[in-house]
Amino acid sequence: MRFIFPLATFLSCALPLAVAESGDSIVAGRGSPIDLTDTTFDSALREYPAHSWLLELYAPWCRYCQQFAPQYIQVAKAVHQSPEEFGNVMVARIDIEANPALAARFMVTRLPSFYYITGKSVFPVELNSRSQNALLYYLADQDWKSAKAVSWLMGPFGPVARLLGFTARLMFLVQSLGNSAKGLFSWVPQEYLPVLLFLVFLIPIGALVGSLYWTSASLKARRDEKAEQDSTTSSQTAPKVEKAGRASKKRD
Repeated sequence: MRFIFPLATFLSCALPLAVAESGDSIVAGRGSPIDLTDTTFDSALREYPAHSWLLELYAPWCRYCQQFAPQYIQVAKAVHQSPEEFGNVMVARIDIEANPALAARFMVTRLPSFYYITGKSVFPVELNSRSQNALLYYLADQDWKSAKAVSWLMGPFGPVARLLGFTARLMFLVQSLGNSAKGLFSWVPQEYLPVLLFLVFLIPIGALVGSLYWTSASLKARRDEKAEQDSTTSSQTAPKVEKAGRASKKRD
């Protein structure tokens, strides 16, 4: 089982990079919110390790997100232009409709959702009112210091979120392939096409994970068997050594 989470973590990072379009820009401009995607999120945080991040997760169809969008732009301008007041904070946003892996990794349940990230610590931003001033006061007063961080296990950098992100990304890729593979798989009923493509990806991955688990279990069984044999040999040898020692004492 110890191989499953590292494998999922590797795949959740490798798959988005494999399908990323060339020319993705991590930071488009410092005067407005930085648009992060499934393929640029982790690299952006690595590129700016000394910075903290304020994230908004939104959807284009969300009415509350649409209403708050102009205020969030003003938040980004204020924070980016006044680092002496707000610290080294990057204001960014994530469109969950176009980035299903990040939506899954942050386990979004309401829109818009705000998070403050410093290092690998992630804090949900809880506001009494959703407003420009509320966010600015939150950053200026460093309210995140008195908040409880999301646990690493369930946070966006943990193994559970990585696995969820990989699954969401895979389903998104399958859906995209399904739209372009309708002619190739015209013999398959359209309602079953996504399932077929998902299985095409899932079976090899499952076989790889299963083989790794079987190999690990087999090696552990061999180690246990060898340890048991060594223990049996040792227990059989000890009386013989003791008996030989007694015989030697009698001769003396």
